[in-house]
Amino acid sequence: MENSQEKVSFSEKAKAFFGKWGGLIACALAIIAIAFLFAPNVVVETKYYIGEEKVKEYFAYTIIDLVKGGQAWAYFGILGMVVIGAISNVIGSFVEKAKKNLAVASTLLYVLAIMMIFIGREVSMNVFYSTIEHFNDLSVEWGSAAFIVSSALAAFMSLSSADFSGSATTQAIAEDGVLIAAAFVLNFVKLFAMPTGGSVNFQMLPLMIIALRRGPLHGLVSGGLVYGLLTCITDGYGLYTFPFDYLVGFGSVAVMGFFSGLILNKDANGYNLKGELFILVGGVLATLVRLVGGMASSMVFYETGFFDSFIYNIGYVGISGLLAIAVLMALYGPLARTNKTFPAK
Repeated sequence: MENSQEKVSFSEKAKAFFGKWGGLIACALAIIAIAFLFAPNVVVETKYYIGEEKVKEYFAYTIIDLVKGGQAWAYFGILGMVVIGAISNVIGSFVEKAKKNLAVASTLLYVLAIMMIFIGREVSMNVFYSTIEHFNDLSVEWGSAAFIVSSALAAFMSLSSADFSGSATTQAIAEDGVLIAAAFVLNFVKLFAMPTGGSVNFQMLPLMIIALRRGPLHGLVSGGLVYGLLTCITDGYGLYTFPFDYLVGFGSVAVMGFFSGLILNKDANGYNLKGELFILVGGVLATLVRLVGGMASSMVFYETGFFDSFIYNIGYVGISGLLAIAVLMALYGPLARTNKTFPAK
């Protein structure tokens, strides 16, 4: 009995500690991650011959060097995501009402920044190939690896900073389960399939409804973790594809949850222009997040170039996203009335 009480006591203490300091710890880890961007991030290898002798030289580049080399958009994007995530953590630490949503937002931003590291590497590869004489290869250096670890820890601490204990009600679990099952069925109704994975279908629609009804946390857990793991196993491409294609890919619907109060609020009782507009904005942003995950997966696991991976993934991710958005906008009126009759608690 004493051991049980000690465990409960430790659990409560840990919960209180992370609730109070988790966001600020996540912010500190994000600052550390930013510092690692100014360490060597990539190493360029050049190879040439002097007579019959092969000569290899190596040059390390920091974020400053990469920006000067023409990769500004990728690395400024990485830097911006981590900075905004850190600011969100700080605000959430002092604004209790916004803590839960800001914690999920910070987590998504940190994960996206990690994805962008791989995209940034490919952009660097293309630029250096055309600008550096005798360019042979480019590899990720310890600064990028340390950035990924620090950002991942920041994402974990960010989620631990908010109390999500009231989110898993029986009603919520049942509703999420039905919509996840609907998404799983729709995954098999393919309008067309891509040659090496991916297809155009309506699986994102039920997942977006979960996020709209219940907020970003349910979108991230139901879409990224539960549905993502389920489809990762059944698709058969291997669990190594889970973080990019599934966790980020389907967890992207969490973005819709941030617009929930603007789309399915207590005043929404049918079609209205404001709600339709925010469905469009939220849906496009969620689709872009899924696109980033898919592109990173193509570059890392299939070694495709930046533009090739973009063209391939936009071919099914973009179309699937637009179809889901169009249907959701068409169903907005009935969905708003249903939400008013049976509000999510």
